[in-house]
Amino acid sequence: MSIEPVECVTPHCAGRMRDRTSGELVSAAVAYERGVTVTIPAVAPVPPHDEAVFDELTDTVVFRRDQALVTVYGLSPAHLSNIHGIAVAAAVDEQCGTEYCAQIDPRNLEAAR
Repeated sequence: MSIEPVECVTPHCAGRMRDRTSGELVSAAVAYERGVTVTIPAVAPVPPHDEAVFDELTDTVVFRRDQALVTVYGLSPAHLSNIHGIAVAAAVDEQCGTEYCAQIDPRNLEAAR
């Protein structure tokens, strides 16, 4: 559970939460408040952030920067389509004992550029 106060949820984050959740549909703030903090390696290709919080009930990771929730990564196979999401899923798998990476569907992966 996160202890950092949040003052706002960006429109981008709210939209991502609606698009990326695979469980119950709740606000990003609810997922952030009830989730567990995970450490995303500094070398992972994700946006700058102060905290990443995994919510098992929605299969999402909510990212906070300063006092704002800024984006959401979905962890269901349909949303693991690029190196960004896979890096987040790998961190969650390692720290929370989940198996999101094992469920990746190669047909969903973006072509290497």
